[in-house]
Parts: sequence; structure tokens; C-alpha cells
Amino acid sequence: MMSSAGQRSETPDLSTVDHLVVTCSELEAGIDDVEGRTGVRPAMGGRHLDWGSHNALLSLGDSTYLEVISPDPESPLPLESRPAVFTRPGPGLVNGWVAKCDDIERAIAISHELGHPLGPALHGRRERTDGTLLSWTLTDPSTRRFDGLLPILIDWGSSPHPASSAPTGCTLVGLALRHPEAGSLSTLLGRLGLPMVVEPGEVPTITATIETPAGTISIS
Repeated sequence: MMSSAGQRSETPDLSTVDHLVVTCSELEAGIDDVEGRTGVRPAMGGRHLDWGSHNALLSLGDSTYLEVISPDPESPLPLESRPAVFTRPGPGLVNGWVAKCDDIERAIAISHELGHPLGPALHGRRERTDGTLLSWTLTDPSTRRFDGLLPILIDWGSSPHPASSAPTGCTLVGLALRHPEAGSLSTLLGRLGLPMVVEPGEVPTITATIETPAGTISIS
């Protein structure tokens, strides 16, 4: 859900945010919607060959971006075999957010030690529209912890960061997390080197605040 935001929501370290994921049932419609709300049109990113999805990107900073993602109608993969996290209709933030991590195996070990196993590290790849193949390592997107408020962790390795080639003009200025187990989530995020503020709340929510040419908006 996107709406106008009256005030900026501050968080301790937004540089840890790699990207936000917004789903839609049809990519072109999702691109149109984001452009209408931000004033900047996301550019086609490419296809996730192993997951049956495709995306478009909008930069939110030097190494942070917004990803609009939908099922790829040209993929031969049957819908039931595609990760549900990338193919649900949306719209809205899915699995919350994706955070930068340069030692995913260590992060997986820490999470397991604290009772929140993330499963094995996975490898992803995406073919850009110019034919360049990007690859990365990440924690399992389908393993949701703290109702999706614990981020997916990603390491781009030697691949160029997608934000560097995405359309600019928007900036992430806030990421607000709210969860019934705020203390446990805060502890785990701190151990993972992601010192985000988590407020207590009965309903798990995540809200990103973005400054755009069309004004300041929120996405949740």
C-alpha cells in the first residue's frame, strides 16, 4: 500500500537497506503505478531465470533501490514451482526488506543460534535486458521470520549493484518496523549488524518513507 506521508520516519542506519520489494500481478501495471506515485518510471531490470519472475528497478540511493516484481509470463516454469514470495499478487512490500550482508554463512549461524533458522544460503541470477548476467547469494526468501520483518540478506559479490544503473530521483529516508516481539527482533537485528529501531505493536508492519519528485510517500 502506498500513501502520502506527512512526516519523515527516521531510522538509525538506512545504508544497510539493499532494496525493497513490491509485488504486482502484471509488471507493466506495477511500473505505471510506481511512476504515478513517485514521478519516476522504474526501468526494466530483467528475468530471474530460476524463479520465473521478472522485475523493474528504481534507485533509492547509491546502493539502495525499489524492486517491482511479478510473475514472468514468458517463463516455462509452472506457477506452482515458483517461489510464492515473488509471485503473490500484491501490491505491497513482500517479506519486508532486503539487507546487505557480506558474510551470509555467519549470519545464518547467528540466526540459528538465537532460535530463528534461515535455512541454507541460496544463489540467484538475473539476466539484464542488455544480456549481462547478475549473480548473488542470499538467505532463503521463502523462510519468513518475525512475519517477514527480519530481512532477506543478500551479497552481490562481484556483480555490479543494481542501484547503480536504475533511474534516479528518489531517496529512501525512513524504514519503520513494528512487531509484537519487538525486543527479540531488535536483538537479532543487532547481532546481524542491522541496528534498526523496532517499535512494539500488535500487528506486524513495515513502512518505508521515500522522498520523490512528486512529494514524500510511504509504502507498506
